[in-house]
Amino acid sequence: MVKISREGMETMMECLFGIEGLVYETLLPAQKELAGLREPLPWPKCYFSDVKGRQPYCLVLEDFGPEGFVNADRSKGLDAAHMRLALEQLGKFHGASMALVRLRPELFKTIKDQLPVLFRLPEFCNIMKPFIVPVPSLPGLVESRYPKGSHVHTVLRKLCDSFKDTFPQLMWPLPPEDGRGCTFVHGDCMINNMAFKYDKDGAVQACKLYDFQVGSYMEVAQDFMWLLFCNTEKEMRDEHWESLLRGYIDVVHDTLRASGCDDPEDIYSLDLLKEQLKRLAVPALCIQPLMWSFMTADDDQVDEVRNDMAAPEQSVSVPLRTTPKLIEHYIGLIENVIDWGWFPTVEDIDRYTAEA
Repeated sequence: MVKISREGMETMMECLFGIEGLVYETLLPAQKELAGLREPLPWPKCYFSDVKGRQPYCLVLEDFGPEGFVNADRSKGLDAAHMRLALEQLGKFHGASMALVRLRPELFKTIKDQLPVLFRLPEFCNIMKPFIVPVPSLPGLVESRYPKGSHVHTVLRKLCDSFKDTFPQLMWPLPPEDGRGCTFVHGDCMINNMAFKYDKDGAVQACKLYDFQVGSYMEVAQDFMWLLFCNTEKEMRDEHWESLLRGYIDVVHDTLRASGCDDPEDIYSLDLLKEQLKRLAVPALCIQPLMWSFMTADDDQVDEVRNDMAAPEQSVSVPLRTTPKLIEHYIGLIENVIDWGWFPTVEDIDRYTAEA
């Protein structure tokens, strides 16, 4: 599997390939050694990396297609079986990363200092801007359920109207100074960046993570914002949410113990995960419909989006493909966030936007 940088967007390509090269060359091998991870690993092997100097850049990675791994169906959310496998692999990745932070502080600092803060780059923000143009229209999609004047509609309106000016800080808050609950995260943990293996009857058996090109040092729950908020449906979350979170934490703790950490609960707990998720539910209320629209697009529509990313200065807006399913999906997330006690107040939005 060969990845080659695209022409144009030189600064972005330098960052994306620089990050992924660092992850495959340094971070993942250190995690494997520290946590004693055995094959099959949660990620592909890297056979060759040329990510410095003149472009184009190149990465040669293990092709796990011959092993039977394929992408899951993007047209529907991941079910509980897929999610458990994905969270198991993510838990190993996060747990080994947390162990590195705790037990190898010098190596951790060396890696962290080489990772660019991608989400603060003007070029990255310019690429994102066409995608978020539809955000102010989102409250109108759910007026039949949350009419104008209702608390939910008022909060959504305030949040969505301010999003274009605050999205980098809302979506990717900088880590707290004490680093509590932070580690190296995948950064783009979506259905299109993982592969699954199925048996002859179609039952899912295994999962692999890949595409670490926006990996960064952030709050652990950053990956959940994409995976659980954007890639699942309400029915699955209603039935399996708590068990999925607990299962993930168990894997994190097992990986920390295997790495030599005797205090995994102090390093990262279920309560801390939920605390972070409450904060990240706020930007999820703005981006979930956009991600669903993109994830369920056909190949021609995906190509259009990629072209928009390559020339953001020529793109006014990436259209939101509004469908009854998308609206149902969005209302489902809003209802879950309310049920979990995480729906923000107007004062919360004022505070978050002031921090931004």
